[in-house]
Amino acid sequence: MASDRTEQRPWLLGKLNVGYITANGIHVIRRSIGGKRFERSTQRTRESAAVAEYLKFENDPVNYRPTGEKVRGPAPIFLTTELIDEHIAWAVRAKKVTSQKWEARNLGKCRNLASAFWTTAAASA
Repeated sequence: MASDRTEQRPWLLGKLNVGYITANGIHVIRRSIGGKRFERSTQRTRESAAVAEYLKFENDPVNYRPTGEKVRGPAPIFLTTELIDEHIAWAVRAKKVTSQKWEARNLGKCRNLASAFWTTAAASA
């Protein structure tokens, strides 16, 4: 959705204002239905495709997702020291560890990776 509302123009279907069109041409639905406010991007720039998405929205506003929108998968797994220790313990039990050197090297790699991620994540926050 456009960050500056002055760059938007109304999206009209006949006399019905169904939302707006962003500066880069994306059609966005903005409607109140049953007292609940909805604002959903159709992710479409062509009028005909946006109208098709609007009709889908009208059928089920609460569960509307644009065609082709990626569905979010399961929650991410964060690499923690406990998870690293659990992985190394599994590798030992499964006889994946070929030597003490392997265990030390891989444990170090995992901890460095986790440390680098959290340092980067904290710096960008």
